[in-house]
Amino acid sequence: MARSITQQWVIKTFRLSMSVKAILFDDWESYFHTLAGLLTPFFPYLSVIFLTYELAEYEVKRDHFVGDLCEYSLGLFLYYTVLVFARLVRVI
Repeated sequence: MARSITQQWVIKTFRLSMSVKAILFDDWESYFHTLAGLLTPFFPYLSVIFLTYELAEYEVKRDHFVGDLCEYSLGLFLYYTVLVFARLVRVI
C-alpha cells in the first residue's frame, strides 16, 4: 500500500527531529544564556540580541545551537514560574 504525501512528510519530519541532540550547560557561556532568559522580561531587546548572537555563532558552533536555545528558554521558564508562584502565594 502506497503512502500519501502527507504520511511521507510526517515520517521524514519525525526522522529529522529524532537526530537533534540538545546538550545543556556544556560550557561557561551556558549560564549567560540562562541569565539572558531570566532578564528578557525586564529588557525585551535582549531577545533580539540573543537570537542575533546565536545566528551569527551558528556557523561556528552548529552543535550547540539547540542547547543554547533550550538554556535561554529555561531562563524564561524559571522567571515565569517564579512569577506565577509568587502571585499564587500573594507575594506580589
